Amino acid sequence: MTEHRDEHTAGADWTTLFEELPIGAYRSTPEGHMLRANRALVAFNGYATEAQLIAAVHSIEEDWYVDRLQRKRFRQALERDGRVVGMISQVYRHQTRELAWVSENAHRVLDSAGRTRFFEGTVEDITTRMQAQQALERNDALFAVLARQLPGVMFLESVASDGSTRFQFVSEGVRELYGLDPADVLEDGAAMRRLRHPDDWNKVQTGLTQARHQASGHQDEFRIVRPDGQVRWVRASSTPVPGDAAGGLRCGLVIDVTAQHEADELRHARDRAQAAHQAIAALLARISHELRTPLNAVLGFSQLLAIDTTLAAKPQRYAEEALRAGRHLLLLVDDLLDLGRAESGKITLRTLDLDPTAALQESARLIEALCRELGVMLELPAPPLPAVHADPERLRQILTNLLSNAVKYNRAGGWVRVQ
Repeated sequence: MTEHRDEHTAGADWTTLFEELPIGAYRSTPEGHMLRANRALVAFNGYATEAQLIAAVHSIEEDWYVDRLQRKRFRQALERDGRVVGMISQVYRHQTRELAWVSENAHRVLDSAGRTRFFEGTVEDITTRMQAQQALERNDALFAVLARQLPGVMFLESVASDGSTRFQFVSEGVRELYGLDPADVLEDGAAMRRLRHPDDWNKVQTGLTQARHQASGHQDEFRIVRPDGQVRWVRASSTPVPGDAAGGLRCGLVIDVTAQHEADELRHARDRAQAAHQAIAALLARISHELRTPLNAVLGFSQLLAIDTTLAAKPQRYAEEALRAGRHLLLLVDDLLDLGRAESGKITLRTLDLDPTAALQESARLIEALCRELGVMLELPAPPLPAVHADPERLRQILTNLLSNAVKYNRAGGWVRVQ
């Protein structure tokens, strides 16, 4: 700063202060003509001297403001209040037409009759500050856009020493996941926490408290109960914000993992069902094996009795009935084994073109004793029958089961007719 040594004039009319102010200072007519400008204002506009600036500026409204209506607002505020304080405006640096931001303060100077003689004020260059603010606003807008694109809920929270929380930011995803309005969450720091499932409360809270005390990251999966009663699984993760001196800021993400948990439950249920099927198949295979050995002995002795010529007609007929029943029982054992194969998904078919007569007659012989016992008459179609494409063993099983049920659930003296 230049040192002024004229003791008689220094400070008498504030000229020194006007010239040496580090921010722009001026005097102008109400119509917008520049009367005075200090060094800082001259330099701001790209000129070397005050005379150059005054000669170049013909209309502040047109030459200075980017928004020409700003001069009208400026004058209205002065006429109404007598002063302007901190008016932010975008202006041109007069000579270079470079854009800049300024903060203006001004007042009216009146004559003895109370009329406005001129305006006086200061102009502070705040371009750097406004550019930083705009960059911050752009970053905030970009962050909000990114937050909307991410699934789940992004948040920034401050945690007090007593464990209470306040959210400084929460994304729109909280509406879909939690059923809460973002504004309500920003107002009430416990809104999300209150929806935590009671059975998961202590586990989650213990982990959060430990993470906050250790200034470490935290991740957990738990259930929430939405206001509509719907239960969802979420995975929440958070971490301390680097550079936070107070240590209470945490940023995090909460995502919906309900579908994953439901898929896990279905997978576990499938595994349990498969294990049960395998156990059933193994049990049925063992039972059929254990039954087959003594049954083969019964069949063997029945065959010997049936061909024994020394037996009377009646005992021999009994032996033949026992043999037929034994063969039927053997087929049932085979059915039991087939059921085991079906439970384990290992059943196979051997299909071919065949005449169903043989299978039908065999099935009829197997239920002949049942028909006599219940007094039910069985009528079979006369051959030849239409050919079918089938597995012979499965066809015999189907016919036997159908005829057996038709006889068992008939009435005394009834009939069963195959067509």
